[in-house]
Amino acid sequence: MRSHTDIPIVGVVPAIKPAASKTKTKQIGLLATPATTNNKYIQKLIKDHANDIEVHLYSSVNLVTLAEHKFWRGEVNQLALKEEIENLNISKEIDYLVLGCTHFPILSSEIHKALDMDIELIDSGNAIANRVIDVLPQNRKDKKSQQIKRPVRFYATDPIQNTKQRVKVIKLIDL
Repeated sequence: MRSHTDIPIVGVVPAIKPAASKTKTKQIGLLATPATTNNKYIQKLIKDHANDIEVHLYSSVNLVTLAEHKFWRGEVNQLALKEEIENLNISKEIDYLVLGCTHFPILSSEIHKALDMDIELIDSGNAIANRVIDVLPQNRKDKKSQQIKRPVRFYATDPIQNTKQRVKVIKLIDL
């Protein structure tokens, strides 16, 4: 995608590398959607940054639904969350669990509580935010880019009316 645009693109990558560098047990987990855990890119990430670490892969789509419900309605179905965490059967040997879906940090405190084990949850949110700050026009060396006004565009696979309402709610732009 980067070769087709001059707009900076910031990738979202599960925090395998930091988890692998911090683990004391040499066992970490990745909790993500099935599309992420089955992705060849994840296997390359593990090979490149956690080759000497045992990485347990856990996938859930139900946690996405629970996170969206919390985001939009401010409540979590604790029973459904606890059930989902139990069904994942997360190893007691891991000391870091990577939240590999952008939705999962919304539920981090609930996931941590449901796990009921000595484990640290880690996500790439801060690293991504720092990278976005680095590429913002006001932080770029090329100051000319700041002076060019460009239209705001957003793309979604959700029905357009739902997307417009959500964009407005999270104050990305005025619609």
